[in-house]
Amino acid sequence: MTLVELLVVLVILASLAISVAISSGGSLDRAREERTRRQGEAMRDALERADGLSIVSDMGPLLDPSATEAQNLGRLGFLFSRETSCEVSVDEAGGTATTNLLKLAPPFVSMTAPLIPTNMSFANIFELTNKYPSVSLGCGWRGPYCNERVVQDGLLRDGFGGMWECAVAQTNGATTTLLISRGRDRAPDGIAVKDWPDADFTLPVRSPDALSLAVNASCADEALASPFYLHVIAFSPSLSILPTGDDATEMSIATRHFCATNSLSLSIDAGLSAGSRAFFVFAEKGGLYYGAPPQHVVLRPGTNELKVNLVKAE
Repeated sequence: MTLVELLVVLVILASLAISVAISSGGSLDRAREERTRRQGEAMRDALERADGLSIVSDMGPLLDPSATEAQNLGRLGFLFSRETSCEVSVDEAGGTATTNLLKLAPPFVSMTAPLIPTNMSFANIFELTNKYPSVSLGCGWRGPYCNERVVQDGLLRDGFGGMWECAVAQTNGATTTLLISRGRDRAPDGIAVKDWPDADFTLPVRSPDALSLAVNASCADEALASPFYLHVIAFSPSLSILPTGDDATEMSIATRHFCATNSLSLSIDAGLSAGSRAFFVFAEKGGLYYGAPPQHVVLRPGTNELKVNLVKAE
């Protein structure tokens, strides 16, 4: 009887050990799953925000539909890494592409750009630009924008220790950016037949809300009559990732030119992103120029308005 009792005790202990192991493993998986969900939602929120303290307002949308997954993932690594460099990798076309990003762009800096881009030529406009030769704009990497820790050992990893991936999908003619965690098995899945974390965990990133800018100019000089042209030059921060072996980042100011004919009003509904932006508005008529000082405007989703008073260049 003693031997039978001993065997019964051993069976009970083994069953308890197995139950504890299964329970612990399940709890660990649930913790990893919860951590991955928090990371993904935090990253998505940081990318979707369009106020004065977001990636959109700081450098414009980071995810480029024309870029590869490795390049877009590298941009995410740049965004969320607290280190001076970040290494990212993603499987592409049967091979693994690895990108090293060195943060050469300072966290925040006031940069300047000429009022008239070098590719634009206007005769006798120096009378106008001598008074306001350039415009300044604060730009740089103010991050991280994500409070969740998503970088481990310099890599952008999810709760299961695997790499976060990003992809750009086309659905009904619309472009959608996706953040992807491959889950526990790390295998790309087609039609999901298993519950995540064995299947892929995909979070769509909403495109920033659309915005527009209505520029309304006024001029007391009666000489500014038809025919004339109204010009608007928009300045915004720009982040470039340079393909130089170890991809380097470069911060600059991007300029865009808009023009209206015989009108002191101009509506811009494309090519702008939310945040602190600068604008230079001037009109030309037969070699004469009318302008206003450069204006700083905080663009927000929806309709924005810029009013300027044009004065003839002396």
